[in-house]
Amino acid sequence: RTYAWVCCLCINQHRVKEKQAAGEVVPFEDFEKAFGERVAGIGKIVAMMAPWRDPFYLKRVWCDFEMYTATTLWSRDEIDKHVFIA
Repeated sequence: RTYAWVCCLCINQHRVKEKQAAGEVVPFEDFEKAFGERVAGIGKIVAMMAPWRDPFYLKRVWCDFEMYTATTLWSRDEIDKHVFIA
């Protein structure tokens, strides 16, 4: 089986704005936990580096956090089995 991580379908990033508009706060720890559980559960990420000379992936905070999460889940010896650059 192959699973695909599509961040906007797995984590509702717009929920924060909705909660803020209602005067509520969504703690970062809630996102960190949910995000980490999903990345760990899928077990692999593919960083889409396009365009190659100036990839959008590196400009989005969520993508940076995704890579950070992946690098904290797996050791240096294991990371090449879980994180792929495309």
